[in-house]
Amino acid sequence: MAACVSVEAAALGRARGYLGAGPCVGGVQPVIKPVVALTGDVVEPGPEAIIVNGQPLPGSSSAEVDSLGLSLPHAVWGRHVVGADQFWLVSTRVPNSWDSRYLGPFSRSQVRAVAWPVWTWSGAGSEASR
Repeated sequence: MAACVSVEAAALGRARGYLGAGPCVGGVQPVIKPVVALTGDVVEPGPEAIIVNGQPLPGSSSAEVDSLGLSLPHAVWGRHVVGADQFWLVSTRVPNSWDSRYLGPFSRSQVRAVAWPVWTWSGAGSEASR
């Protein structure tokens, strides 16, 4: 999913170099992340993992600092029921990937586009899937 961040997140993202220039509020580009939770799902973010409907997402721990060593504010830890027209975006490949671990839920109004993987690669020595 490609989604715009909030005005506050856009200012922080631009100042720290997380986001380049783009069409979203604050003049930044949207983030592109997988959707991990939809309306009615129970999400429990914490430092060790994000748990969705009782299942921890592998690779979803939260980082305390970004790649520059700057403190990363995170979404409120604890139990959240995803509201109507909300969703959580989380990339499980990188602990400090700027997503719902740090920004909280996104709303449908923030969506710019749906992104579909065309080709994925699992790494050296493994087969690629289409």
